[in-house]
Amino acid sequence: MFPLFQAAKDVYDILLKRFRKEKDVWIHFAIFCYKNSFLEQGRELIEKAVQVIDKKNHVTLVSKIAQLEFKYGDTQRGTTIFENIISNYPRRTDLWSIYIDMAMSLDDKEQIRHLFQRVTNLRLSSRKMKFFYKRYLDFEEKSGDQESQEAVREKAKQYVNELG
Repeated sequence: MFPLFQAAKDVYDILLKRFRKEKDVWIHFAIFCYKNSFLEQGRELIEKAVQVIDKKNHVTLVSKIAQLEFKYGDTQRGTTIFENIISNYPRRTDLWSIYIDMAMSLDDKEQIRHLFQRVTNLRLSSRKMKFFYKRYLDFEEKSGDQESQEAVREKAKQYVNELG
């Protein structure tokens, strides 16, 4: 193990003893691990964190880990984590938004379209649907062609007509 990692681990061990249930301490240590390419240690850390922190903070923690995987680790692993989260919490639009942002950072247009199609098929409040349709159309205006833009507009019109 590298001296830098060991020194940081010692500091975080002290913090974790004192603030064991604080998700932010676990998240900051995970960020340190991922940024410095200690991926396995970061992944092991998360397994411990999930056992210790309150259940209400699990989604936030796991979402952050998925983001770290996208940025510094294995993007496929990050995708899998996000898929698991949104399958368990399909109406959490904050998670959908983060997932779409991460997919956009990879510039995988097909995956981004697929995510937008899935989220716009959900039954959400009209305010949230407007947000996602606007983002979807903005994405298509930047990355798509006239046909794909028109398809999004048509889908949005269909949604509005279904509302009444």
